[in-house]
Amino acid sequence: MEYASLSEKILRSIQKIIKNDPEIEDFGIVPTDDNSRNKSPVLYENHHLGLESWCVKYVYDYVCAKLMQVRSNLTENKIVSSIKEDLNYLLIGALLINPDVTTFWNMKRELVKSDVLNCEGELSFSKLVLTKKPKSNEAFSYRRWLITLSINKYRTGLGFLPLHSLLDSELALCTQTASSSPNNYHSWTHREWIFSLFLPHFPSIVITELEFSEQWINGHVSEHSGYHYRQVVIHSYRHHKNLRMPVDCFYRVSTKLNLSDQWGNFEELLVFLLGPSAKIKEYNYYVSYILLLLYELQDVICYIDKEYIEHESLWLHRRSIIYKLLEISHDYLGEQMNPNSNLTEFNSLSSELGASNNIITSISNDTNYKGTQAKIFKSQPTKFESTSLCQILYDSERDFIKRNSLRSALQSEYAKRYEKWLKYVVGFNIDLCFID
Repeated sequence: MEYASLSEKILRSIQKIIKNDPEIEDFGIVPTDDNSRNKSPVLYENHHLGLESWCVKYVYDYVCAKLMQVRSNLTENKIVSSIKEDLNYLLIGALLINPDVTTFWNMKRELVKSDVLNCEGELSFSKLVLTKKPKSNEAFSYRRWLITLSINKYRTGLGFLPLHSLLDSELALCTQTASSSPNNYHSWTHREWIFSLFLPHFPSIVITELEFSEQWINGHVSEHSGYHYRQVVIHSYRHHKNLRMPVDCFYRVSTKLNLSDQWGNFEELLVFLLGPSAKIKEYNYYVSYILLLLYELQDVICYIDKEYIEHESLWLHRRSIIYKLLEISHDYLGEQMNPNSNLTEFNSLSSELGASNNIITSISNDTNYKGTQAKIFKSQPTKFESTSLCQILYDSERDFIKRNSLRSALQSEYAKRYEKWLKYVVGFNIDLCFID
């Protein structure tokens, strides 16, 4: 095969560098037209590894041909250990060049299960792959497999696993990959998996991830993945009764909402916001979560909305927070959420319009739609409608919509859609006369 000898030298050189440098930082393909320098195309300096682009095709063709010859025998465990040990240099080259081939990652898995490769070394290698392609779903999937395998060995007493160190390294990797590649869904999905996996062992991760995600969305106001991750973290907070947000956060919420007089203790504050309930003995389950949601609504979102304009992701995040507030409030009061909403009718309309259309957007654009509106006047208000929290939310959402409707044409459109969502989907009528 043409360039076989050169490809072999290149692959062995890359493997040697990776093996001898545990602090290697990244890998990249360096654009070059040809080998005019007549030197090795492997570039290595100060923990940075690169490969000149002119030789990539030859190296990749070589490793694919070699690996396909042994693929089936490796899967069926018909290869002796000495040959297995000599496959890794080919897989390293193949995956650094093209990390999206599931077959090559599966061959890596076979070598790990055969104890030819160890989990620690493979975590380091897959991290190197992610420096070249931060959105490699296969690399993230391989890391999850390695971590699961390590944890299973740890639980059965067959291995040592520094959990806290592993958690820190995975979170740092997720931050790095999300920063280097905008809207990196795979990175955020991996972070969510790590968060859920380690939460039972380190409940305080909720607090640190809330702080991290707040900083992140303040600097990446258009990336919905960061908002979604924050929603996951906020939702998990509800199930950890002993966690407490920093007092200054709650103090800022109480000051903005003029709740200072009710700041005697959490139980008094909960009764003030929602009134007494049969579930008052479980106030720890409700009050911290409600205050965190109010903090998100009144502090985090309002700050971003004030500093930036025309970012739809922020409006979608606000919908999620309002929905959670209404949901937890109705649960506390023991009543059904939004019994008068027209969800059935709107779901039917959504099906007719097609799954790809946003129902609120479709209604906004359809001037002929005459759907039955939710009843505004009722003989008797619901329990929630009689609470201080309901009035607080009514005032805050009314002011938020009004303020944004005057900022720009696009921002006004977002405000109209949001008011329609409040009215038709969750039955929270602001009545600002945006809807014809």
